[in-house]
Amino acid sequence: MKIIRESSFISEIESGYPILWPFSIEIKNGILTAKVSKELADKIDFISDMTEAELSSTDVIDKLIALIENEVEKNGYEINYGKNRIYKMTRREDVNKSLILDSSEALLPDGEYDCMIDVDVDALEAGCLAFATVIDGTIVSIASENPYREDENVVNIGVETAEEYKKKGYGASNVAALTYYLLDTGMTVEYTVDNENEVSIRLAEKVGFKLDRFVLNIFAHKQEYPAAYKKRGTYL
Repeated sequence: MKIIRESSFISEIESGYPILWPFSIEIKNGILTAKVSKELADKIDFISDMTEAELSSTDVIDKLIALIENEVEKNGYEINYGKNRIYKMTRREDVNKSLILDSSEALLPDGEYDCMIDVDVDALEAGCLAFATVIDGTIVSIASENPYREDENVVNIGVETAEEYKKKGYGASNVAALTYYLLDTGMTVEYTVDNENEVSIRLAEKVGFKLDRFVLNIFAHKQEYPAAYKKRGTYL
């Protein structure tokens, strides 16, 4: 495994970053790469000879989380992690446009909507694009850009649909519409899926995304992050 030392974790904390990625493992084209903040590199050296299966085990993940928690909790951060598949699309013609329904519409930056689901209020406020299904003035499904990105040419998107409106094609429609628009701007679009979420995996592949890599991310966020980042009831 190749281990890359990233920027200083402590300096990022002191700078007040809302979300930090002190540790990640990427598996792409059969190659395993670990990216880790400088302060943590020596502490996680024990993973250097591990297999993919070993790295995904609960015991190893718990140990890694414990190591990072010691560094961040005192600075007001909490730890979470995700085992994900990252799907990628670069060509507009690869989007399955037949999935796009008339009900998918771009949300207005200055619009105000009722909402049945938890949505990312930062998306529109940051000027990000979102396509949604709005029924009687209420958002029941939405796909939007992630306002935080490491590469200005790559945008990650996500989707959420209210439980009673699932299996109606709304989620796939909004993802396809959003992806089609973003690709026209010259962006590369990535779609992150929980490794165990078979429904979301099928949606990504149906829209036309191709699997690019597997990742294990351990990330840190401010303890007030969930309340500050998401809001139920309205989408402003």
